[in-house]
Amino acid sequence: MSQRKWDNCGVQALVNEFFRQDDLHKLAEDVGIFLECPLLIIDETFHIVTHFNPPDFSDRLFKNAVSGGIITYEIGAIISKNNALCAGEADYIKLDESAYKRRFAPLISTGVRLGYFVCIDVDGHLQKIPPDIWKQIEMILSKQLFIETSRQDKPFET
Repeated sequence: MSQRKWDNCGVQALVNEFFRQDDLHKLAEDVGIFLECPLLIIDETFHIVTHFNPPDFSDRLFKNAVSGGIITYEIGAIISKNNALCAGEADYIKLDESAYKRRFAPLISTGVRLGYFVCIDVDGHLQKIPPDIWKQIEMILSKQLFIETSRQDKPFET
């Protein structure tokens, strides 16, 4: 994949989509296509809000999480105890149950942690994406998650 694809023009297209529609599921699909990776968006209680799964991707851990609608207690504990995630920063974590490393990033909007953005790094290309691109994508997803959560009158914290 070329570095050019991960420029601000690509992120601007995601911003435009954010303003054109009001759907976290569609936005997650657009982000997954842009980043070329399977992904999960989970809420603060570790339930899967939405996901993107490219047709050629297969991973038992990912499949089980999506079908169950929640990540495992063990993965939730890893997230809860991770220093970078607790500090509001992203981190790459290799889970024992999967061949793939995952990039976990907290989704925070207006100072409230709403959940996490999890990208599966199937071929090692995610670490090549510039930090400013990640930050912009996380802000877009956080704001949409905030909007949809607010609309449903769900509590923001556990």
